[in-house]
Parts: sequence; C-alpha cells; structure tokens
Amino acid sequence: MNAIFAALLQRWRALAPRERRAIALAVTVLALALLWIVLLRPALRTLRQAPGQIEVLQQQLREVHRQADELARLKSAPAVPTPDIDLRTTVADWMQQHAAEAKASVGVLPDGASLEVHAMRARTLLELAHIARSDWGAALTSVKLRRGADGFDGSVQLTRATPR
Repeated sequence: MNAIFAALLQRWRALAPRERRAIALAVTVLALALLWIVLLRPALRTLRQAPGQIEVLQQQLREVHRQADELARLKSAPAVPTPDIDLRTTVADWMQQHAAEAKASVGVLPDGASLEVHAMRARTLLELAHIARSDWGAALTSVKLRRGADGFDGSVQLTRATPR
C-alpha cells in the first residue's frame, strides 16, 4: 500500500502546476457532485415532501380516533332485542355481501359467533359493529386485530346482548 502511495506521490510531483490545478479542480467538482447526489438532494426532497406526508398521516390518525370513539359509543349503547336469528349464518351472509375482499371464517360460540378475518378494512369493522348492535341484538365483545399488508387480520367475537 505504501509503495502505491509513494508511486502516486512521485507522479503527482512530476506534473506541471497547471496539470495539478486541473486535476484538483476535477476532483473538487467530482466531490461536490457526489456530495449533492448522496447527501443534499435526498435531504432537500425529504424536506419538500414531509409536510404533505405529515398532513396525510394526521388525517388518517384523526379518522382512526373518530372510528375508535364511534366503536366505544356503540359498545356502551344498549343492544336492540331481535327475533330469534342464527347469528353465525347471518354474520357469514353479511360478510359475503359487504366485505367480499376480506377472507373470513365464522364459528359458533354460546350466544354468539366468532369471526377469523384476513384483510378486513377498518370501515368494514365499524359497519359490522353498527349492524350487529342495531339489527342482530349483538355486540362486539372481543376484537383482536393486527395490521396486515391488505387490512386487518385477527379475530372478532360477537355476543348476543340478550341470551336466547
């Protein structure tokens, strides 16, 4: 390594002052271009785009809070007693009609139904809570979801407010 460095230094000293200045200028221009491409341009792009992205994320957060508040209100509201219906079949039919993009399997619980979902939208969950409370006399008693690539994955349990 030292031999290479020594050879380069000897070659540098052999150059005329005008050639040294030209090479130094070229190296400086190259270093500035590299600095611009690697550090400054991405940083400036981030600074330009960040306010718009922050606004979008804040709007999404406000929507999530609004939906969470609505679910909390639904949970505390009394359920409407309904005629004798098969909750498992009703939930399965509703999911097929209103949430075809979500993959769901419905199971039976005493006085309720369990729902294993994949790719369920938040809006669909809110609609399910509304319809369960108002039309089926049931409530979401357990919701265990995690965000997946296409929506929410996990389990939802519906229980009749008034046992049959």
